[in-house]
Amino acid sequence: METRWFHAALAAATLVGCGDEPCPIGSIRAVDGLCYLFEADTGQRPPAPVQGLVVDLDADIRARVLPTSPLPALPASPSNRVADDPGAAALGEALFFEPRFSRSGQLSCASCHEPERFYGDGKRVAFGEELYPRNTGSLVNVAYYNWVLWDGGCDTIWCQANQPLENRHEMNADRMGVVHILASDAGLRSSYEMVFGALPDLSDTERFPEHARPDHLDPEGALNLDWEAMTSNDQVLVNTAFANVAKALEAYQRTLVSTESPYDTFVAGLAEEDAVQMSALSPAAQRGLVLFFGEAGCTRCHSGAHFASDQFVNVGLDTRSWLLYEDNGRFEAIEDLYEDTFVASGDYSDDREWGIQKLDGLEQTETMQAAFRVPTLRNLTHTAPYMHGGHFDTLAEVLGHYNRLEETTFEGVRDPRLAPLALSDAALGDLEAFLRSLSTEAAPRGRRR
Repeated sequence: METRWFHAALAAATLVGCGDEPCPIGSIRAVDGLCYLFEADTGQRPPAPVQGLVVDLDADIRARVLPTSPLPALPASPSNRVADDPGAAALGEALFFEPRFSRSGQLSCASCHEPERFYGDGKRVAFGEELYPRNTGSLVNVAYYNWVLWDGGCDTIWCQANQPLENRHEMNADRMGVVHILASDAGLRSSYEMVFGALPDLSDTERFPEHARPDHLDPEGALNLDWEAMTSNDQVLVNTAFANVAKALEAYQRTLVSTESPYDTFVAGLAEEDAVQMSALSPAAQRGLVLFFGEAGCTRCHSGAHFASDQFVNVGLDTRSWLLYEDNGRFEAIEDLYEDTFVASGDYSDDREWGIQKLDGLEQTETMQAAFRVPTLRNLTHTAPYMHGGHFDTLAEVLGHYNRLEETTFEGVRDPRLAPLALSDAALGDLEAFLRSLSTEAAPRGRRR
């Protein structure tokens, strides 16, 4: 028999919808506050009954919870003048799914940032043209980060967007080849020129070889030699177009925003004293919320509506067999921020002064050894494995690490603020239930899907 749910008779629904009277016999009150009939022979169950707030939230915890939802408007990206341009986002989406940019012609940005996996890949570490020994971070809500990449080695999304294109472990392409593809593809060229203006004339292959890029790892290789043979003016023309590719990719990634989780529904209900909305969190998740904002001290790092922060923390991890070399995290990344061609303080920025101010006072310190960005906790159920090296396959394993802190720290020194949580198994279960409530059901959908 087909499963059928019926609203109770309109008069009855109107009578009991506010919860003043019990539901009629044979029906049950659901999370929307109305009564539903139930056909017992189907084995189906109605939505969970309204339980409202079942924990004691003191004034201090309420004051911490309420500002964490909803997510605010996206922060501006001053160094990218087309960051919120719809035409740039449309171009960026086309570039995001373009495999011809990779050396093999088989890989696009979407190969590692799969829309169906919340723009991650579900693997411990990335594998592009070669193994890349870091976990692929989700791009959902990436625009809320102040520093991009696990080590914060980029100060904007557009700074980061070009790196996988030329990284030999990832797409292993070259900027000259990318710009040639843009110029030779009528659709891409038209979309590009509508946003950025005319591309340079690349028909003179003496000036603009088919492939070229700066390559300090292989200075005697053909790619680097062909790049150095170009005039500085021609290099600037190519770099400008390559930077614009990255800016379009940023414009697209800024559209990948996810805001409607059970937690967000709960906070809206808390603000309005709405029992139906507060029922979006199970009793276990509500108990976990109290731990998260209270005894467990999680908000020292995971704060605000993004449940992240600009901090870089050494959390005391040992290495793993699939991690091929030492990774100094933030310590080495500081050098990248001062040396990269495409940072916000560089020549291809649309607001160099903003970029310079962002770097003001930033310098290497020993506490940065093997310190990595505090990631968002939103959408955790979709983004396993966890940590910068895919160290843990499950949330339970992550919580177990923080509960005991028994691993030998492979590099650097564990942040002294970290102490074992020493929670019971039941409390850890509640904390995990809360973390799961920060996830939305489906990833943001672009125009192609």
